[in-house]
Amino acid sequence: YGGHLADLIGRKKLMVTGELLKVFAFLGMVICNSPMFHSPWITFVMLLVIGVAQGLINPAGEAMLIDVSTPENRSFMYSVSYWANNLSILIGIMVGGWFFVDYLFPLLVVLFFMSFVTAWLTISLISETLQQKTVPQKGTYGLMKMFKNYGQVLHDYRFLLYTIGGIAIMSIEFQRSNYISVRLAEDVKALLVHLGPLGDISLNGVQIVSVLT
Repeated sequence: YGGHLADLIGRKKLMVTGELLKVFAFLGMVICNSPMFHSPWITFVMLLVIGVAQGLINPAGEAMLIDVSTPENRSFMYSVSYWANNLSILIGIMVGGWFFVDYLFPLLVVLFFMSFVTAWLTISLISETLQQKTVPQKGTYGLMKMFKNYGQVLHDYRFLLYTIGGIAIMSIEFQRSNYISVRLAEDVKALLVHLGPLGDISLNGVQIVSVLT
């Protein structure tokens, strides 16, 4: 639905909305994981809000990349974007996994600050790239209109197979940050790893997840 809205109301508006939602959600996570107040249920709701926000931001950002690129530089641009995303995930998960157990509250404060900076950068430095050619008609924002538009895509069987394959791969890959991480966090409290001449290091389950990633 985020992709559908990005084509109607604009890329920047959707990205700004998503970034502000993330600022609100990270602030909520800071509050409900502070030394004075703790609520896993509110944390869960805030994570849900972050997921919705990403659903608004990601397709709008992808569409903006298409808007500002040309066939000549698009391959290079997506390569840079791909590796930048992978590198940020690598660094973030290593740092987060290493300090999660003992320093959750400071990590959430840093996340809130980073989300605030990202929202400010999006608002102040990014320009709208959607060239609005028509005024949206009544019912354009509805889900039925969205499904009708995407129904045209489903006639491309090669793209459909590609999408199904991607879903199958991601359904397995995402278990690393869901089922596998929960099991490791619950079952492994202290694993002593021998590093030869470098000595020994003790890892908990969350740290092991970061190393695996």
